[in-house]
Amino acid sequence: VVQSTLDSLQKSIDEDLEIKDKSLRTFERLFVAAGGCKNIVLLLKEQLSTVTYSLPMSTLIPDFAEIDDAETAAELKIFSTALRQVCSLTCSPCDPEETIRLEFVKCGCVKVVVKAMRKFPRCAELQWDACAILWSLLQSSEGKKSGLKAGAMKALLTAINNHPSEYH
Repeated sequence: VVQSTLDSLQKSIDEDLEIKDKSLRTFERLFVAAGGCKNIVLLLKEQLSTVTYSLPMSTLIPDFAEIDDAETAAELKIFSTALRQVCSLTCSPCDPEETIRLEFVKCGCVKVVVKAMRKFPRCAELQWDACAILWSLLQSSEGKKSGLKAGAMKALLTAINNHPSEYH
């Protein structure tokens, strides 16, 4: 059910990106007003905790088909999907007031993203999404403060060092 909901959310985001900026801005405002940022950050925290417990000392997110435990594979897929959606929402150029970015910062998204980067330092796709999220969230003064507390700069440098061909 969670994965279906996330997939529907991603479809809405993708469709709004293709329609026009005004539609996406309306979607973002509704998402913030409905508590979407808080809920998706809580989901990321919960899934990261579950995945961390299930995949201790993991440096690569394995292919979902390679995970023996179906429940762990589902949890990891939910986490990956939610992270991609945060990336889509925070990297949108349509929010001139940066409402959605500031809301994600207030909800603790920077800390969760940095934790995920530390947990999966060798996973290029996750690192790429995480770097894009941090780039967006660290633009504001609140984001910079949150990033300093969470160790975002070290996580960003580690990502660049671990994946030099990904970052030009």
